[in-house]
Amino acid sequence: MITDMHLVFFILIVTTICFLVPRFRSDLVALTSLLALFLTGLLTPQETFAGFANSVVIMIAALFVVGEGVFQTGLADRAGNVLVKYTGTSEFRMTFFMMILVAVLSGFMSNTGTVAILLPVIVSLCRKMSISPGRLLIPMAFASSMGGTLTLIGTAPNLIGSESLINYGYEGLSFFSFTAIGSISLLIGIAYLWFVGRRMLEKPVVKNSDNSKKVDDDDLIRQYNISPYIHCVEVPEDSNSFNKTLKDLQWTSKYGVTVLEAVKKISKKRFQMLSKNYFKHFTAGANCVVENGDTLIVYCDNESLNKLVKNTDLNIIDCNSHKESYLERAQLAEVILTPQSQLINQKIKDINFRDKYNLTIIAIKHQYGKARRSSDDEKLL
Repeated sequence: MITDMHLVFFILIVTTICFLVPRFRSDLVALTSLLALFLTGLLTPQETFAGFANSVVIMIAALFVVGEGVFQTGLADRAGNVLVKYTGTSEFRMTFFMMILVAVLSGFMSNTGTVAILLPVIVSLCRKMSISPGRLLIPMAFASSMGGTLTLIGTAPNLIGSESLINYGYEGLSFFSFTAIGSISLLIGIAYLWFVGRRMLEKPVVKNSDNSKKVDDDDLIRQYNISPYIHCVEVPEDSNSFNKTLKDLQWTSKYGVTVLEAVKKISKKRFQMLSKNYFKHFTAGANCVVENGDTLIVYCDNESLNKLVKNTDLNIIDCNSHKESYLERAQLAEVILTPQSQLINQKIKDINFRDKYNLTIIAIKHQYGKARRSSDDEKLL
């Protein structure tokens, strides 16, 4: 016989599993489990909505507003700039001041928001200092958690504890009741992470060299599976596209073909009667002029490529058989949209991304999703 206890445990288990699955939003899972408790008769209507009137819930909701205000006013960005300015290239100063900064910000706003705003800054500094990002990112994660113990609003359990004291007739905790103990815990945590924990994070130094850059580019090409979409076409000597810009040709809008690079043959005269040809790569912007004899490295699928060749006088060539046709000057980079980015929920074509920033989006990986090649109608999430 199914009892109320069985129903409670069943709903609890299903809710826990749904929280672990990234596909489901945590807020919808929580509301759905609450609705399930009500529909099964385990909770009365008054008990179901009692949580929405709880002062702790309202306080936590208000903290999200405060955190967004910190982002929008630029305070978090300015804190990141201060970190860059005063730490220099010292790993010790970087680790110490980074943890202090993260802990202080986490005492007044969301831990996740603090980490999100400083994550790009820390990764960039790690590359400049030629150290593994894990040596700073893991201490940053611990510092954000320890920073929650500095103030009453630093983390939800602090608010719940203060509310429980008031409900049982005791005096509630003040805003800085946790600061003394939290500061001691923070300093001990910093010391441990520097003297003990840092040794557990020993990783090979990432050296900046042409070879390492090539490996990074190869990794990005493999992760985003863009190799099948990179092709090479040659502009014949008598081409109709001669002396026209890519903006005038409009190959992207007509055929769905994006030109990444233009490889031009340049004649370098050593003597009056003797000259030597060499190839120079140019990043293909909207104002790039197509000339006869150019080799264009394009990004598209096979159907779009065949459509382009059929309607123009271009010739398909094998990129692997022409050494000059390798991607050289196109710098591949992986970037992350921060929660406060103005590009979120906008289509690529609506923001004129390439014309505005002179950059080309060739692949997109949405959160909890697989990487795939981008399209102009796709939204940035």
